[in-house]
Amino acid sequence: MPTHVDLLSCTSASGQVSGSKTYTAEGEEVFDIAVPAPSTNMQVDLAIDVSTVKSIILHSDRDMTLKFNNSTTPVPEIALKAGVPYIWNTDAYNTLLLTADVTVLFLTLAAGVAATLKIRCLVDPTP
Repeated sequence: MPTHVDLLSCTSASGQVSGSKTYTAEGEEVFDIAVPAPSTNMQVDLAIDVSTVKSIILHSDRDMTLKFNNSTTPVPEIALKAGVPYIWNTDAYNTLLLTADVTVLFLTLAAGVAATLKIRCLVDPTP
């Protein structure tokens, strides 16, 4: 069974606080997307059934805008920062930003060097 291990750590002058949690499900959707620079609304066809998501991470090595399902009125639009992943799991304090099943993704990357977007989505199609 595929697993995701979320590691959290904070270090300050007062010391370190850390923890981890493991999530397991029946399957994992894996996407490694090369994005040339510049790109405006580069279309990527993919499928994510949000009702099956147990854990998801979106990570880019450059600042990038992700628009889900529609390039003009996306739901949602995420301005992903380089090296700062969007992470969600079933124990998160916030709700999953993906509110509708995903069928297409539009990526915008400024001029400069190409980027890589990595998506890891732990799914349980038979909850």
